[in-house]
Amino acid sequence: MKNISLSLLLLFTLIFSTNLPTVEAAETELSFKAKKELITKYAMKYNIPPEILKAIAMKETAMMQYEANGEPVMNKNNDGGIGIMQVTMSKEEMQAQGIDEYKLKYNTEYNIEQGAKILNSKWNYDIPKINDRDRTKIEHWYFAVWAYNGLSVRNVPSETNPSPYQEKVFDYIRDWAYVPIAPTPKIESSTTSTGSLDLSVKMHYDIEEWNTTSMQSLKSGDVVYTSYSTLANGVSNLRDLPDTVSPSKIISKVLPYSRVKIISGPYESEAKANLFSFYKVSVNGKEGYLSSSNLQDSTPEITIPKTTLPTNHGEPIGRVVIRTDNVPYLKSNADGSFTIIERKTKNHNFAPKEMIRLYGVMGDYFHVGGGYYIKNSDIDMDIMIGRAYIEKPTKLYRLTSDNKLSEHPSNITYKNGEYLRVYDYDDQYIYVGSDSVGKHVLKRDNNVKLVMGFITPKKNITMYKPNGTVHKTLKAGERVWVYGIDGKHLDVGGGYYVKYDNEEVVNYSSL
Repeated sequence: MKNISLSLLLLFTLIFSTNLPTVEAAETELSFKAKKELITKYAMKYNIPPEILKAIAMKETAMMQYEANGEPVMNKNNDGGIGIMQVTMSKEEMQAQGIDEYKLKYNTEYNIEQGAKILNSKWNYDIPKINDRDRTKIEHWYFAVWAYNGLSVRNVPSETNPSPYQEKVFDYIRDWAYVPIAPTPKIESSTTSTGSLDLSVKMHYDIEEWNTTSMQSLKSGDVVYTSYSTLANGVSNLRDLPDTVSPSKIISKVLPYSRVKIISGPYESEAKANLFSFYKVSVNGKEGYLSSSNLQDSTPEITIPKTTLPTNHGEPIGRVVIRTDNVPYLKSNADGSFTIIERKTKNHNFAPKEMIRLYGVMGDYFHVGGGYYIKNSDIDMDIMIGRAYIEKPTKLYRLTSDNKLSEHPSNITYKNGEYLRVYDYDDQYIYVGSDSVGKHVLKRDNNVKLVMGFITPKKNITMYKPNGTVHKTLKAGERVWVYGIDGKHLDVGGGYYVKYDNEEVVNYSSL
């Protein structure tokens, strides 16, 4: 009897268990780090700047999938939105697109991907375009973000409506991702007879300031640059771990406009308020983690006073005069990274007062010969472009920022035959130093010669007139000042020149 009862029970279980619905295990709220990782994953999948998708999630639900009671966040804007991305569709639209409403409610990753798909579809709407409409530029998504919430009159920015939906999204990018997006210019629009929004009055905007490349979609091997951080006196913090919260520590300060090679990432922060990412990087010969908010895709190129770059010759154009012991010697590698060359000094860096020949620039780096560079830093170095040769006694003056000239309080008068370092010059003055009060200058007159170097012929050579005819012969061993270099011509004053096409014949020395 017991065997018959057990058999009937097993048969009953098999019959009815096959008709029971499959229920997924209940999902709890993911960590903010996990949610940001998912947002970045699907932003990159659909070629959307992650900064934008993160900011939308913050604006819609404070990046929350569930309420405190464990139920999904619903209807935040009274439009039937579901979950972290507030996906808003009718049941008919969901069915037509094969979207699972249950997953929208109870699967954070699914909800995020559907939100990314929706935003991606808005990019293809017939909406105004910004500049060259580049998907990697954050501001170029302005109208697509607007469309994510609805192309309605309520989202037209104005004096009486300064913070519509898309503006709030962009403010999250400015304030939480620390991306310096310029203010929105005037958006032109009108209203139809039925009260609908009409943006067709202007379908293309040229906004020079709106071309910020996303720094959260970088890949291993990419080369970018540090920006000028307004939060830390210009420098960027290189960390030992990819976060700002403990136990992450700052291991180095990185100067602005430093060349950065991406090793791996992006990595997301545990902190809700950190809408920026981190990357493991190599920068100036060191490895660590930098925030995406400290990166940019290009760098301004430094200039050398009174020097046109690139030059048309291979001679030094000046000297890097080292002030501190904080300047490393960098070798540029083919992969975009730098290696620190250890020198025979106390801390392996350049020593104060060293003068390094300067051949050109690369971005914010000084080229000091071969594949070697010095990172620009106003605090750690000066750039000398020549020498002032004193032919007759010459006083030193001080020129203040309001252009008041007075004799230098030291009462220095330089004697004939002395050389002074020159950092810049104009029609009136030669700049030979500075202090906290003003610049140290010499009056530009016949008492002073501004020179770059000199030549000493090893054999007799020809000096040419400005018109190219022969002027005279310079004898071997005769020393002649050089005032400038143009290709293979060395300017020896008054337009006269000698040809510098054979180092075995002419020895040129820069000062």
